[in-house]
Amino acid sequence: PALYLPISVRDGRGVLVLLRNVGSEGFDRSHVTLGRKFALLASHALAARFARDMISSNAARALAAEEASNAKSLFIANFSHELRTPLNAVIGFSDFILTGIMGAIGNAKYEEYIGHIRSSGEHLLSIVNNLLLFGKMEAGQHSIELEPVSLSDEMTYVCEMLALEAGRQNIALSVGHVDQDLLVWVDRQSLRQMLINIVGNAIKFSATGGAIHIDVQPERAEPAVTVRIRDEGCGIPRETLEQLGNPFVQAEGVFARRHQGTGLGLAICFGLAEAMG
Repeated sequence: PALYLPISVRDGRGVLVLLRNVGSEGFDRSHVTLGRKFALLASHALAARFARDMISSNAARALAAEEASNAKSLFIANFSHELRTPLNAVIGFSDFILTGIMGAIGNAKYEEYIGHIRSSGEHLLSIVNNLLLFGKMEAGQHSIELEPVSLSDEMTYVCEMLALEAGRQNIALSVGHVDQDLLVWVDRQSLRQMLINIVGNAIKFSATGGAIHIDVQPERAEPAVTVRIRDEGCGIPRETLEQLGNPFVQAEGVFARRHQGTGLGLAICFGLAEAMG
């Protein structure tokens, strides 16, 4: 009086049961063939419903993840913006005291401590600025304006800005010949940020007495320019190279861990480069 046929849906198993009235004759081969077709159709129908449920569930999760990511980016941007004002005040008042405009400090130790306050404030401000920029980029609020920019002028600006930091570590910072007429189609502030991040990394991870050389080479095959920053630092493990550029990822190693940072420098460079095309 009953025919049991298997139903299979992904990793699940089920049974399709066909019943006949009591007293009826049993099932013949034609009934079994028809039952198998019903079982197959049921399997397909259940699989399709399962697929629709999965798509709907994944879409809901993706939407929730996107909303959470946007909320996080906006939080980082707003939080960083709020931190900049007091940090600028800390740095400004430290400078004001160190110059002695209102009179001498009177104690060498106090002067040393104020110098530490100032350098710590500058370090925190650089981190906050990176967080602010990264938050804006993730939230889609960072705007760029492409224009022809003299690469020679930008190289000079960045090297002059970082010369003092390189000098503290006795690192030689040099730039190869760059044609004054060489123009690149970029966003000026984005290009500066990229150069400062990468050359700054080269200085940070170089040993005392090292050398950093920046080379600019126009490409013949296409209208592009290659900028190479070479240093004599600790290097990056091969297995870590593929992860660089991901947010908050830093190269592992004893030497790398001696230096503070958020791991956003290269992520920002990747994002800015992509935004400028």
